[in-house]
Amino acid sequence: MESPGPDADRASEEADYRASGEFLQDVVETRLIELGGQPLLDPAHDYAGSNADLLHPWDGIGDEPEARVSEYIASLWAYIEAVESRGE
Repeated sequence: MESPGPDADRASEEADYRASGEFLQDVVETRLIELGGQPLLDPAHDYAGSNADLLHPWDGIGDEPEARVSEYIASLWAYIEAVESRGE
């Protein structure tokens, strides 16, 4: 039986990436950069990090808990919604 080949490997990697929090974080960060660049991105990360720390503390050992990653991304989206509602 033949191996799937490089195209199948790339497709699998792409599917894994799209299913991960990394993909969603990249989408959110791209939107923040579109809205205001680095001056908007930095405080958004501070806000999301504070929320994740408060609601889902983590000692940094092992994989980051999915709930924490989800909270971080949700907080970035909330930050975007707040900025868009102010018309910035």
